Amino acid sequence: MKRLLIGTIITITLSLFLASFAGTAQAGCPDAKCRCYTKNDEYLGEVTVTKCWDWWPPSCFYCGGREQILKNCNKKYKECNNKCTYHQTQCTY
Repeated sequence: MKRLLIGTIITITLSLFLASFAGTAQAGCPDAKCRCYTKNDEYLGEVTVTKCWDWWPPSCFYCGGREQILKNCNKKYKECNNKCTYHQTQCTY
């Protein structure tokens, strides 16, 4: 019984260790759609943001952090002049 428990712990630890190096979007993490706004809060449209698994706290999160949302907005909507904003509550999954 003790060997089984140790083997299980080693297997889980090794799996988590290897998965932490994946650095790619996980199948269980759906992409998010976030709304982009100008600095004056004028709605422009949506962008897709890829999400990745984060081990602590365990959940799906934006692969490039929240900065990725702003990068995607600024890239798609040139009228922002690299000053787009977004509202966290308006990102959908």
